Amino acid sequence: MIKIACVENHTGFRSFLVRYLEGLPEDYRVYQYTNGKDFTDIFPHENFTPAIVLMDVRMPEMDGYETTAWLKEHYPSIPVLIFSDIYGPDVIVSLVRSGAKGHISKNLFMENNRLVNAISKIIDGGEYYDDPKMYSFVKERLALPKESIKDGIDALTPEELKVVRYLIHEGTHVEKANHLNIAPETYKTRLSKIFKKLGVKSSFGLYKKAFSLGLIENY
Repeated sequence: MIKIACVENHTGFRSFLVRYLEGLPEDYRVYQYTNGKDFTDIFPHENFTPAIVLMDVRMPEMDGYETTAWLKEHYPSIPVLIFSDIYGPDVIVSLVRSGAKGHISKNLFMENNRLVNAISKIIDGGEYYDDPKMYSFVKERLALPKESIKDGIDALTPEELKVVRYLIHEGTHVEKANHLNIAPETYKTRLSKIFKKLGVKSSFGLYKKAFSLGLIENY
C-alpha cells in the first residue's frame, strides 16, 4: 500500500481526487487535510508516514509555500508534489526552493496517467514537471544566488511575505503594522518594496497579484 497525504482545501475536488486515486490499481491510500494548518496540527500526532504529499498552493490559514517549508524543516525525507492550477516560473521556483520536488496541474493530471507517473517518479527520488522547459528554468533559477534575484515572488523576504499574507485582513496600515509587531513606517517601507518586486502600482493590483500567486485565498 502506498500512503499519500493530500492537502487540499476544496472539499469537492479533494473527494474526487481521493476516489480517483484509491480506485486505481496502484493500491493508494489517501489521507486528507483541509489546509496547511490542518495538516501541520494533525499530522505530527498520526501514526503513519506518507510516501508523498500532494500539496495545493492557495489555501486559507496556511498556504502551500508555508506548509512545504514546514515539511522540509520537520520531515525532510517526505517529498512534496505541488498539485495546483497556479502556474508560473517564479511560483514554481519559489515552491521548489521551499522544498517541493515538482509541480503538476490540476487541469491535466488525468491525461496519460500524469499524476500516477509523477507520484512514482518522485517516490523513486526524482522530480516531475508538466513542462520540460519549466524544469530547465527552475534549475537555472535555483543556481542563482538568492540575493541576486530582484523581482518576482522569489525575491520577497520572509518579512515581506508576512505583509502580503496579511493583506486579506481589514484595517489601516497602522492596525496591520501593530498586528505584525512592526512600526507603521516599517510596514510602509516593506509594502513599497513589495510593490516594486511584484511589479504592481496599487493596493488592488497587489491583491490581484497575491491571489494569482496563491499567497491569499481571496481579495
